[in-house]
Amino acid sequence: MKDFGVPLDEIVAKEGVTKHAIFGIVRRYRSQISAKDKPRSGRPTILTDRDKRHIERIADQFPFITVQEIKERTGISCHRSTITRWLKKQGIQHHHALRRPFLGPTAVQQRRDFAEKYHHEPASYWYSWFFSDKVSIDYTDGDITK
Repeated sequence: MKDFGVPLDEIVAKEGVTKHAIFGIVRRYRSQISAKDKPRSGRPTILTDRDKRHIERIADQFPFITVQEIKERTGISCHRSTITRWLKKQGIQHHHALRRPFLGPTAVQQRRDFAEKYHHEPASYWYSWFFSDKVSIDYTDGDITK
């Protein structure tokens, strides 16, 4: 428009941008013979959008899958750390599940006796109870057993 003699103020009013934006577009057009942005610099990404969707779908279907298994199922030729890094960016992190303690025969019998003693109580009865399962509360400091 500027090359056709349209005044700058008229271009600004029509396009709804600042004068500086118009100057930038004109300068870019003259240096590139186009108004398009240049391709980004740097190394191209290894994972395509399709690969990312495939990884995310597999991670959703199999929450306990390893990164190596994800790599094998998708057939992507990249390092495991590339997949791990992308998963972390998406907020998907791998944590080992806590191992529950072994219940001996006496503990199993105590739990069974408790269940048999109170199984007939209505739901309102249990509102006054508080159960604490220490396995679910993580005080481990990195220890995977609790």
